[in-house]
Amino acid sequence: MLEDIEMDNCALVTVIVPVYNHEDYVEKALDSILMQKVDFKYLVYIGEDKSTDHTREVLKKIQGKYPENFIFIYREVNYGMKNFYDLYERIESKYYIVLEGDDYWCDEHKLQIQVDFMEQHPEYMVVTHNVNVVDDKSEPRAIDYPSIPEGEFNIWDFREERFPGHTSAKLFRHEFYETKKGYMERFPELIKYPGDQIEAFLLAAHFRTFCMPEKMSCYRFVTDKGSSYSANFVVNEKTILSKIEFIRANLCYAREHDCAGDIIKVCEQLYVCYTVKHRKVLGMSRSQMIKECLTVRYKLSSYGYTIWRMIKFVGRKLGTMLGIYSRAGKI
Repeated sequence: MLEDIEMDNCALVTVIVPVYNHEDYVEKALDSILMQKVDFKYLVYIGEDKSTDHTREVLKKIQGKYPENFIFIYREVNYGMKNFYDLYERIESKYYIVLEGDDYWCDEHKLQIQVDFMEQHPEYMVVTHNVNVVDDKSEPRAIDYPSIPEGEFNIWDFREERFPGHTSAKLFRHEFYETKKGYMERFPELIKYPGDQIEAFLLAAHFRTFCMPEKMSCYRFVTDKGSSYSANFVVNEKTILSKIEFIRANLCYAREHDCAGDIIKVCEQLYVCYTVKHRKVLGMSRSQMIKECLTVRYKLSSYGYTIWRMIKFVGRKLGTMLGIYSRAGKI
């Protein structure tokens, strides 16, 4: 461990690689780090989280081909999301980035480009970029990742569920982790909630984030197999309640930290919208829902946003129905 710390103190960037059931992908991920052409030192922590497939055997077989700055950590028990946070706690470098074991970088200059930007622009907490979306064979998929295409990320992007880049794309200053850690200590019930959504809120609430238009990494989007979030996510009562819990936590956080008016306004808009839309899931009567919605500061803005979202929802439903009838030759 002391050797790791000494290496970390010399490293400008730490790459965190959480690995779980990635037997078919992890070598490609690590090779994409190894191919980086940089003029600085970096450290890689690979956290293998007691996989149930052959990931551990694959890593032990290929471990010898990587240099000593690749540190392999094999868990004796499954940590789950704590695998990520344990790896975060090991960071001592100025910058860090996360590359999950099923994704990979596709530009050998990616890290150098991002570090150069951050060194030249101290006003930004994060620099990110666009990504390619690929399948389990690393073939392109005809979908786009929902991130902003270029420029600065803001709270209005967050409200409309546009992200500040995929996890594999975001290079952070180390200080950001302290903010995220404080959030997680305040809301430990969100330990299993998607970290990229938590990061998006905190970035919008406190910091400046710049997105480059280039595509320098690949996000593996596989929904029909595997143990990834995408493969296992379903919309049901549990996930709806989890989303509302996240929205409520953000509103609480924004108020406690005296965030700017637009931050609180968006948090209230989302809170009212989801409360109205899912009052039955929340077990609320109409009077309870109305009473809850009256607690917000920006009432007209929150109610207006909720009505706008409802109109959009009805419009989509109507468009879908008209499309069905049109294809059936009924209109």
